[in-house]
Amino acid sequence: MALSISVISCSKDEVSSVTPAVTNGVFTWTADNGATIITADSAYFDTRYKTIKAYKGGMAQFVEINLSADTVGTYPLGSINAVSYLYGSSVYVANAGAVNISAKSSTKTTGVFSSTSTSGGFTTFSGTFTNIDIR
Repeated sequence: MALSISVISCSKDEVSSVTPAVTNGVFTWTADNGATIITADSAYFDTRYKTIKAYKGGMAQFVEINLSADTVGTYPLGSINAVSYLYGSSVYVANAGAVNISAKSSTKTTGVFSSTSTSGGFTTFSGTFTNIDIR
């Protein structure tokens, strides 16, 4: 009887816990001011290279944004800052426009980009990134 009391009294208390949702952020883009908005499967900001990378369908569609810094601010596209988009066998490389990082913490970044070009089959390419991971 003493053994059964000790087993009962030592039973593990049930703990009710709710796992918070993990937010990986959202990265979207559109070409030629199109009605179709594409949402990346994965996106992140790589601090080593000050580069934002977004993927859709593996490497079927890939966006890369290279910046001169990783702080809040506006980055005009040109010789240092760049936006490119690889889709299928085509490549879009921006000639003009800007990237605006509007918020940045130690783990997430948010902003918008808008660009124009004469390469890659369309003339405009723009999008948003909201709370994407910083790595």
